[in-house]
Amino acid sequence: SSATLGRLRLQTRITWVLQRARCAATAAAACLRRLTLWPKAPEQQQQQLLFPWRRVVVVGSTGAGKTTLAAALAARLGAEVIEVDALQWGPNWTPQPNNELRSKVRRLVRSQASCPNRGWVVDGNYAVLRSVVWPRAQVVVWLDYPFLLVLWRLVARCLRRWWRRELLWGTNTETVWRLLKLWSPDSMVVWLCRTHWRWRREYPLLLADKRYAHLKLVHLRSPQETDRWLHSLYTGASAQNDHVQPTAKLCT
Repeated sequence: SSATLGRLRLQTRITWVLQRARCAATAAAACLRRLTLWPKAPEQQQQQLLFPWRRVVVVGSTGAGKTTLAAALAARLGAEVIEVDALQWGPNWTPQPNNELRSKVRRLVRSQASCPNRGWVVDGNYAVLRSVVWPRAQVVVWLDYPFLLVLWRLVARCLRRWWRRELLWGTNTETVWRLLKLWSPDSMVVWLCRTHWRWRREYPLLLADKRYAHLKLVHLRSPQETDRWLHSLYTGASAQNDHVQPTAKLCT
């Protein structure tokens, strides 16, 4: 009858509307989870606890990829990035005085440390900042890559920045001349040659210092090893802590 046909059509329409509403609710929930506005699932909370540290220093040779790793690590930890080069260099590559640089970084690390659910990731080898950052840090991530690999990365980065005219920390731009003038200490290649092996000698000694006995060390020797470790922070795999060791192990 027409009444039965009408009821069937109404039931079909209601079923279709409910299905559409269920799909929309599922999509909205997934979006909220991605925006971290949704309570974390128990397995996600466990993954976060596997790497509980929130104050990290990333060190390594010029061109190793410290800034890139610091940004990726901060995104995974929900922390702030403190890019020291951005604080150091003013217009026309004018460096900040040491006391001003120390004051800026000190304010940043203290302000973030006051937020228990946040943290910071500092990238850079600045010796003048070590007494400011390292006593407050929990982990040092050391990118200890082979020299030829770092040299290739440095040259490729400089050429890419020069070709694209990328702005660096305000109005600065990379120049090929800054890379190629090998007779000058201002050359990035010369700086790499002067510091690469120095860091390899000095970091084990620094990390064995009693002042930094509280620090954990993540010692990464290749980009592949770094990628695996960084990926494990997402997956929650146990491999993420395989690289974490007391700093004293460097000297054993």
